[in-house]
Amino acid sequence: MPDDTAKLHVLNSIAEMSADDNVWPIYNQQMASLSIKLMKSKVLQIKKRALYHFANSQINTGYLHNSNGNLDSSIFYYQQAFATMQELGDKSGMAAALNNIGYAFKSQGDILNALDCYHRSLKLYESIKYDRGIANTLNNLAIIYGKQGDVKTAIEYNKKSLAISERMGDKKSVGISLNNLALLYHKKNKPDQAIADLNKALAIQNQIDDIDGIANSYNNIGYVYEENGKLKPALENYLLAYKIALKGNDKPVFVSTAINVANIYLKLNNIKEAYRYANEAYKLAKEIEFVNELADAADLMSQIFKQKKDYRNALEMHEFYVKLKDSALNESTRKASLQMKFQYAYEKKVIADSIKNQEFQKVKDAQIAAQQSALKQEKTMKYVSFLGLALFVLISLYAFYRYRDTKKKNAIIAFQKEIVDQKQKEMIDSIVYAKRIQQSLLPTEKYIEKVLEEHKRKSAKK
Repeated sequence: MPDDTAKLHVLNSIAEMSADDNVWPIYNQQMASLSIKLMKSKVLQIKKRALYHFANSQINTGYLHNSNGNLDSSIFYYQQAFATMQELGDKSGMAAALNNIGYAFKSQGDILNALDCYHRSLKLYESIKYDRGIANTLNNLAIIYGKQGDVKTAIEYNKKSLAISERMGDKKSVGISLNNLALLYHKKNKPDQAIADLNKALAIQNQIDDIDGIANSYNNIGYVYEENGKLKPALENYLLAYKIALKGNDKPVFVSTAINVANIYLKLNNIKEAYRYANEAYKLAKEIEFVNELADAADLMSQIFKQKKDYRNALEMHEFYVKLKDSALNESTRKASLQMKFQYAYEKKVIADSIKNQEFQKVKDAQIAAQQSALKQEKTMKYVSFLGLALFVLISLYAFYRYRDTKKKNAIIAFQKEIVDQKQKEMIDSIVYAKRIQQSLLPTEKYIEKVLEEHKRKSAKK
């Protein structure tokens, strides 16, 4: 089992790193099959790892369908990936899936759902502070707001995205942001700044060999020249973009480039070349089912047929163009998306205020806790002081009573000693007195003995 989970990681790496659409899908399918097998494991860690790689395989499959223009299928796989990532609680994976779903909805012309997905993705990325995801999502939002004419919001989002990408050193994302900003500056009648940003983007993209990015930059440079009436440099840049786009994998960029080339040829009254490029764009846009690009191609084809005096086909293409017209141009859609933007800003402010209030409450709670602790400590100190005082009083009373008792006992002892001393004195005096009496009697006895001795002597003489 550990070998299988390691194999999943290797398969995922190959699928991510390979740019060949004929190679990486094979490894991606192997990863999906192995993931399904390991998802049956009773070991929770292995099951989670399998679920994660299965979700990645679904995102990759969704991308493949998206590139081929199968937008409904791509949304289906992206939504499956989102559900799996949600089950795992992987916010980064959920946000990535939502970003891809949003892009597919945008390609279908479903702007409201695209905006909803992008905003949800942005909130998830912001919650985990994943800068790369935030920058990418801000770019996607800026593109939609720019198309709707909300240039101020679009510039704001792009600048935020650019700052993040520059901080990370993500040159590819820097190139995308510079391209988007350039077009917005062009809308604000600042063509010189637009060209400067595009050339800066082009230099970065050449450094990293970003083929699709280079094609896009040449396209945008051509567009700025075209809008300023400089058709020759516009065509030169469009043709450069077309040649480079042929080498890339981004079909929408190729379609847009072909449309741009056809449009310049139409303005130069070269109907043959205009039709060749417009027809190529129309067929590919129809094949990949990209609504916006298909609408642009149909509009151009209508104009070309009109120049060729083929009014039936011109009318047919015009009606098809009206039917496909980007829903972002509808007033109701613009209002709804604007409301969504304000809703997002409001929710973000509410979250920020909530965090601020929580922080304030934490500080307040800390202050109250500190005050309560101080009061408790003061109360404890009072109790200790009262207890100490009471103990001191008790000890003092005990010492006093002991002192008084000792003094009383000492007095009794002194009194008893005095009595004993008196008795002893009396006894000594009595002994002395007796001795004196005894001593006073001793001469009389001697005298008697003498008398007796004398009497004996006298008796003997007789």
